[in-house]
Amino acid sequence: SFLTAAAAAMDFPAYFGHNWDAFEECVNDLSWAPADGYVLLYDQLWWLACDHARTWRTARAILEEASRRWEKEGVPFYTLVRGTHGCGDVAAALSDPYR
Repeated sequence: SFLTAAAAAMDFPAYFGHNWDAFEECVNDLSWAPADGYVLLYDQLWWLACDHARTWRTARAILEEASRRWEKEGVPFYTLVRGTHGCGDVAAALSDPYR
């Protein structure tokens, strides 16, 4: 699942609860991975945005809010996506949070 992959990729602490509230808490904390900034790369966007739209909308909203929060602290936090093959209108999937 997205949450399991995200937890592994970002080395979430053992207490991570594998739910959206826990994901939001972890991406807004990151104290276990101190850095001058953060870049997340999601490499299978077609799978997430096109086949699991609800998951994409939720993840996107949480990551956008985290980016704004980190920006207020002067810490860069970027999410990059790629891998759009096999997906119809990826531009719409990226730009429309309600799709």
